[in-house]
Amino acid sequence: MINNIKGTSYLFICIGLLIQTLQAQNDLRDIPKPDLKKEQASFSIAEGFEISLYTASPMIEKPTQINFDNEGRLWVCGSHLYPQLNVNEEPSDRIVILEDTDKDGVADKSIIFYDKLIMPNGILPDNEGGAYVASSDKLIHLSDTNGDGKADKSEVLLTGFGTEDTHHTLHRLGWGPGGKIYMQQGFYVSSHVETAYGPRHLKGSGLWTYDPETRRLEIFTKGYINPWGHAFNYWGQTFEADGAGTGFGHSFPNSVVVTSPGESQSVPSLTPNSPKACGIEIISGKHFPSSWTGNVITNDFRAHITDRYSIEANGSSYKAKLEPTFLKSKHISFRPVDVTMGPDGALYLADWYSPIIQHGEVDFRDQRRDHVNGRVWRITAKGRPLLQKPDYNKLSIPELLDLLKAEENWVRLLAKQTLKTKEVKQVTNALDKWVLNLDSQEPKYDHHRLEALWTVQTLNLMDIDLLKSVLKSKNASARSAAVRVLYYWNEKVPDALVLLKTAVQDLDTSVRREAIIALSKFRTVEAFKTALLAHNRNMDQYYSFALRETSRILSKYWLPSFLKGDFDTKTGEGALIFALKSTEDQKVIQPLIDFYRNSKSPDASILSLIGKIGNPKQLNFLTEIASVKYHPHQSDAAISLLIAAKNRGVFPIRNKAEALQNLFAYGDEDVQVTACALAGYWKNAEFIDFLKQKLSKPTTSYAVQESAAQALTMFKTGDIRDFFVKIIGEDRTIGTTKLAVVALVHVDLDEGVKAIVHLLGKELDEETIDYLIKTIIKKEGALTALSSALEGKTISAETATLASRFVQASGREGVGELMAALAEAGSIESTSVVSNYGLSIQDILRKLKDGDARKGKEVYLRPQIACVACHKVKGVGSSDVGPDLGSIGASAPADYIIESLIEPSKKIKEGFKSTAITTKNGDFYTGAIVYEDTNIIKIKTSSGTEVSLQKKLIESREASKVSMMPAGLTNSLNEGDFIDLLKYLTVLGKNH
Repeated sequence: MINNIKGTSYLFICIGLLIQTLQAQNDLRDIPKPDLKKEQASFSIAEGFEISLYTASPMIEKPTQINFDNEGRLWVCGSHLYPQLNVNEEPSDRIVILEDTDKDGVADKSIIFYDKLIMPNGILPDNEGGAYVASSDKLIHLSDTNGDGKADKSEVLLTGFGTEDTHHTLHRLGWGPGGKIYMQQGFYVSSHVETAYGPRHLKGSGLWTYDPETRRLEIFTKGYINPWGHAFNYWGQTFEADGAGTGFGHSFPNSVVVTSPGESQSVPSLTPNSPKACGIEIISGKHFPSSWTGNVITNDFRAHITDRYSIEANGSSYKAKLEPTFLKSKHISFRPVDVTMGPDGALYLADWYSPIIQHGEVDFRDQRRDHVNGRVWRITAKGRPLLQKPDYNKLSIPELLDLLKAEENWVRLLAKQTLKTKEVKQVTNALDKWVLNLDSQEPKYDHHRLEALWTVQTLNLMDIDLLKSVLKSKNASARSAAVRVLYYWNEKVPDALVLLKTAVQDLDTSVRREAIIALSKFRTVEAFKTALLAHNRNMDQYYSFALRETSRILSKYWLPSFLKGDFDTKTGEGALIFALKSTEDQKVIQPLIDFYRNSKSPDASILSLIGKIGNPKQLNFLTEIASVKYHPHQSDAAISLLIAAKNRGVFPIRNKAEALQNLFAYGDEDVQVTACALAGYWKNAEFIDFLKQKLSKPTTSYAVQESAAQALTMFKTGDIRDFFVKIIGEDRTIGTTKLAVVALVHVDLDEGVKAIVHLLGKELDEETIDYLIKTIIKKEGALTALSSALEGKTISAETATLASRFVQASGREGVGELMAALAEAGSIESTSVVSNYGLSIQDILRKLKDGDARKGKEVYLRPQIACVACHKVKGVGSSDVGPDLGSIGASAPADYIIESLIEPSKKIKEGFKSTAITTKNGDFYTGAIVYEDTNIIKIKTSSGTEVSLQKKLIESREASKVSMMPAGLTNSLNEGDFIDLLKYLTVLGKNH
């Protein structure tokens, strides 16, 4: 169907499907009707720019990605079915093609190209009348074989992409400068894709590359929570936006950003404390001011903002600076999710349009979800001429080649894509002449040759002479980009290692980093030796990551040679030690020990690796060091021994007693803490009396006392139990007493529970109550035992309230029974839900207009309601147990925030669902998993502490249905404070 809509009639929006939604709002009057004029009036834009409407419903609906083709048409994929396909509902999401036929900046023609999809999240025109689409678990190609403007053929190219989470399925398709398709997936899916080149597996988030000619699929990068947008700069470097956490960052082949499962190293984001970023574009072309060229544009969709960042080279990567706000809207439904530059030089924004953006936290059938609307906005620079789109399909091959000199990134890209449709021999002959006729004195000479090289790559050909020429460019960025091409061509280039040997010794660090990564493609010992030439003492984080990753990838080739003794390198001992540590292979431990012994300035990080992967015999080396008086690495050795014991349950064979004696005799407080823990894990009975002395001696620091008490519990003897009972019965400080009580629970549950009840009857501070309850939460059977022990007992109302709060967050069976017992003992009402002061949600919403956000912030900061103990606001704060609240007001409706306080477990934030783990000895832990490998799981508990658990000691693990945020946190507030707190939360994120 083709629609022609012009003038004021274009502003008419069909809102029939929203009538029921609006009627269901009751008093939620802040959700406006979908009025285009009012939304446009809500914008504030940087001086010198203006924003206008390009298209809206009914031409499009809920756009998720937009991309222009070489005819100047805008392809839009969208989903009215989001967030789920309902029962008996047919797939009907669609791909729409838009055109502005009279060049007035408004789309006046639309074609529904295909309408049988389920939540498509990626669209990329093939510039031959068809398109590639990311559709659920598939990458498909749609084509129009009869020329009627509609797809009549759908071909599945690949299948097996993860579908566990709608937000994280395959999405964001785009062309790279060398002709490959790049596409992303999020953290909460696992993909297992069968290809002609073997299976490809990606657990968690990452960026894929796909060659449409060879159908080769590869992983380009890993990481981010939900990468949602990628772009290439003038020199072909990659930037990715993270729609769920860390802004945007610079990526390169093999790079890993935080959150990639099982990865032990990563590179940072360029904007680690920035908001979520959705969609990303890099400014180029003559229409925008030249000072904006190279700037990054991305969307803070939660705060209704489009941001601009300037970037500049920094070592082997970049640094980014947030510039004054580019675009901001006061309209709560403005949700910019994609951004791209158009053929006229303007910037186009896809506006998903919805007051609600939550996926897992807000009900799928929430009546306020907008399933109809969507817009594309157009931003232009005032007083600057728009650009004329080249008629790519009518240009000759030489004319298309001349477009490779264009200032606009998209013009050069589409010129290469159009050249791909021509007869290959004609293109290569013309390209040779074009390169030959380039003026070597022209400032952009190096970039022109690079574009020629990318053209060859787009054609799936090779030109070794051209590659070598660009590798010798005066411009370092051109050399770096040429090395990236060599990464893809790798062993097909006859003397590739010779070329890379020069590149890894380049004066520019970005060239060296690219060369290091390129060498990972060469499965030889020589490739590794070449990479090692790049090692130096001044490696930045990105550079050292690249060298570690290449050393690890190539270890299957060079490590056997090294272990046989027939390996020589001219790079020096430091480089080889760096590479050996990078492998994290148990076989390298003994050689590293030898290096340590023979070095005049031994590397202490070797000791850390021994603790992480060494066997019992190799751990003897650590006890040997720990046994030496005043050894400079005594503390490093002790910590490594503790890592081995705690994370892996692996212990040394010799020198344990000698090591402990030395650590206790000569160590500072931190070493003493470690020594106590080691004595417990090693079960050195000869140190029991020493540990008792550490706990009972008043002058001992609390940290050492705590470690000693925990160590004593590992012996589990009657003598130990009696000792704890004795300590509890004496007139000790509350710190010593609570340590003994907690320890007793582990040794004798019944006696320990009695001691806890006795202690709860005293006047206790919040920290002590928290500490006691953590023990109860961990121990199997303790909740029921404590419930019984509280019968007939009396505790203060404050103690009962605080204890109930901590108990409620545990998610264990028996919580309800214990909370009832605490309420009875403290003569309080149940604190399982927050007090709503007798007000309905609608009543609270009406009162919000009179709330004071400034006072609400003061309430938020009160220690007793524990908000700051778990949450950051816009990256500021000491804990990230819970989600950053910096934009909750912009992303969540007010009633959702209210319900989150009243019933925290009803809607748990994506990425903060907790896991409940029970160990074989009956201990119980609940928290968010922050790291997992073959040996350990690390979880962050509701108290903010990280706990490492050996996998072999885990009895069961399951998703917890209870939020880590306890109910009843705001019970201590009066109604006014409660309203002010809600007001503060509801405005967070509405101001940048």
